[in-house]
Formats: sequence, structure tokens, C-alpha cells
Amino acid sequence: MQIKKTILPPVSTNCYLLEVEGSAIIIDPGYTSFSTVHPYIQEKSLRLKSIFLTHSHWDHIADLSQWIEKYQVPFFVHPFDAANVEFPGQDGILCPLDIPGVKPSLFFQDDALQAVLSSSMRVIHTPGHSAGSVCLYFPEEKMLFSGDTLFKGTIGNTSFPGSDRQKMTQSLKRLATLPKETKVYPGHGPTTFLGEEFWIQKFQK
Repeated sequence: MQIKKTILPPVSTNCYLLEVEGSAIIIDPGYTSFSTVHPYIQEKSLRLKSIFLTHSHWDHIADLSQWIEKYQVPFFVHPFDAANVEFPGQDGILCPLDIPGVKPSLFFQDDALQAVLSSSMRVIHTPGHSAGSVCLYFPEEKMLFSGDTLFKGTIGNTSFPGSDRQKMTQSLKRLATLPKETKVYPGHGPTTFLGEEFWIQKFQK
């Protein structure tokens, strides 16, 4: 599996393109993702299969409507964050952009296994940064797309409307049970490994 990471303005949001044998998915299509990632998809003649949202904050969904309009592919979000995708700004977080809403087509379910690009992906519901935050775990590849739940050396903001530091504590404990060699691809910042984030086992609210 090939992973293309694109860092997007205005708050350095990570958008990921996962690619296997001509097929691809996108994780977190933030602002300018369409203008920067779409040319790459066209150049390589990739078949976009679906779009995954780790959560619904504006910097992770800003270009979603453009992708859906172009490709008409299904996209997944946790039910607890669905309203903010359909009505951006509903979460009460100040947004500097005018983001068109998109009605969710499919919903993530906690601990569900999904077939993704000839691999298997486990959905882990990790509330804390937002009520519907999820992490996407690929056990065969030992990869975790952690959204804004876990960054290198720190966690996502828990002072936003809809955030919950106590739930974040429980979410981190779930992640701590995954193999230490799991490579973490966060929503912002550089990659890391769970074994390097040993502090999450004892994180306190």
C-alpha cells in the first residue's frame, strides 16, 4: 500500500491518499485537497473508491463537496459527527471558510472491520477531540490513521465544543492496546510509532 501525505493550509492539516493497484481512498479531504491531490489521481489514472473522515472539524472536511461532486463516491463518518458534515459549523467551532454541506452516505461503526483496498481496516471510535472521532487501524500493515486523537508527543485539543477530556483518556487507553510497532499517521504533524507514545497508557484527564 502506498501512502501519499499532503499538508494543507491554513492549519497544516494532513490529508492522506492510500493507493493499491490503481485504486485509492482519501482520508480527511481538507481545504485545497482537491486542487493539490486530484491532479495526482488523474496523472496516475487512479480509481477513487471512497472517502473516510476521522472527524468533522472544518479543516478536515473543507473540500469534501468537491470530491463528491466529481466522483460520486461514498464517504464514511461516525454518526456523532454526521450533523456537522451536513451542516458545517453546527459544532460551534469558528470556521474561516464557507464550506458546503454534504449529507453523509455511510457511517462508521465502532470495532467494525471493513475491506479496504485489498486489506482489512478496523474502525476504533475515539471520542475526546470530537464526539465522533475515529482512528482507522490497518492490522496487517500495522498502520493507524489517528486523526486529531493522537499526535506525536501530544493529543488533540479537548477545549472545543463537543470535546471531552475524560473520554479522550479512555480513547488513548484503547490505542495503547495496539502493537507498539504500529506506525501512526496523525491529522497534523509528523508520523510516529505507538511504542514511542508510551505516555498514553498513563494519560490522566
